[in-house]
Amino acid sequence: MNNMEAERIRERMPAIIAGEVAAINRTFQGRTLDAGTRAGWTVVAGRSYIAYGLRLGGAVLPQDVEKLLPKLTEALSALRHRPTDVRLRRKPLALEVAHPFPAPLDWQRAQTRLQPDTMLTGRNYSGGEPCDDVLCFDDTPHVLIAGTTGSGKSTLLRMMIATLALNTSPDALRLYLVDLKNEDLLPFARLPHVETTAITRAQAMDVVRYMHAEKNRRVLEGKATGPRVVLVVDELAQIADKSTLLLLDETLAVARSKRLNAIFATQKPTVDVVGRLGKANLTTRLVGRVTTADEATTAAGRGETGAHLLPGKGAFLRIEGADVTRLQAYWLDDDGTESLVQQAVTRWGKQAAVPVYQYDAGAISAPYYPVQQRALSGGTSGTGTVQAVQTVRSVPVTQVASWPIPERPLTATEVVAVRRMHANGASKNKILDVVYGGKTPKRFAWVSEALNEGGAA
Repeated sequence: MNNMEAERIRERMPAIIAGEVAAINRTFQGRTLDAGTRAGWTVVAGRSYIAYGLRLGGAVLPQDVEKLLPKLTEALSALRHRPTDVRLRRKPLALEVAHPFPAPLDWQRAQTRLQPDTMLTGRNYSGGEPCDDVLCFDDTPHVLIAGTTGSGKSTLLRMMIATLALNTSPDALRLYLVDLKNEDLLPFARLPHVETTAITRAQAMDVVRYMHAEKNRRVLEGKATGPRVVLVVDELAQIADKSTLLLLDETLAVARSKRLNAIFATQKPTVDVVGRLGKANLTTRLVGRVTTADEATTAAGRGETGAHLLPGKGAFLRIEGADVTRLQAYWLDDDGTESLVQQAVTRWGKQAAVPVYQYDAGAISAPYYPVQQRALSGGTSGTGTVQAVQTVRSVPVTQVASWPIPERPLTATEVVAVRRMHANGASKNKILDVVYGGKTPKRFAWVSEALNEGGAA
């Protein structure tokens, strides 16, 4: 939109607001309800929504206004000549409607300088001066993002991951991504922070089991050692069977102090999906437009949010206990996502070895550990043949074997761990001490073979 068009919209807004204020007050008067609004109490939140501040008479309760929402929706829809849902916002009390000329909120207009472990979500217009809305893992261990198609859920998730990676060193942050659609999280696969991108259910189970095992390891050690580990799941419902949710629940319950965090996104915030993880685990919820009032209650963990009446397109509620604030997510398209990913790669001076996670069922044998796959040769043919891959497993060495092992060659799983130790900077002598408890020519040969170096001492 050019400047001339934007100016015409600004000129039209006072008349639009005056007309809608009059329609709202007529609806209240027609129902003899002692409530009303004024143009001076109105907040225009960018090009996202309008909040008509309300004043209630002494005997009027918010519930009384809520009962009139269908009539208010009818009145404003007639005025605008298109469906216009009216939502009651409780703090501060206001009637909220979509902006008549909506426009995305440009992420490049964000003003906050983010710190490590911090994510940008959008712009908060709920009280006082508008400000950037941010989440920090030190205060927010786990996040649920809920919203139906068109709510802006995917855009919000991309914004959070991109800003987290841009401002946090790969040495201090490891990301485990689960995206069974192989779509929204795919651009982040080349981030240096990404340990694994799972695109099949089996791979997703590997990641969940790894998170649970890592939780156990850190609990046994009594402290959080190693980088922060963040699990990101795009569409929780696709992996939400009973056993998986049980593992996640056990992990999340003690993960905060162990620097293990999770971000879940879902279009289906049902009791079977969200309810099993519990309010205590999902203390921060970003809820966009959902299908029904029941889904709004489940997603928010409380009632009377009106999330099913949000206009979509980046409109979200941030819910933390009794606190409900309104934010507008920044719009991040494919080009913007790629730009932020490239900035992160450039800033940290390296990129992940695997730009795309390619799946070959035959290449995955040992279960229960996250996997990355690196393309070796070939390509895809016209028949859809998947190119050759090499499996590279990201396995915490303390989880794959009881070190030291007996006098024998390494198993396949132990080979993976040895290669992992070597990639992380462990010398061959150090590996021999860990694996066997000391160096002998035979042990040296076994370790050398595991590292594809031959066996000569």
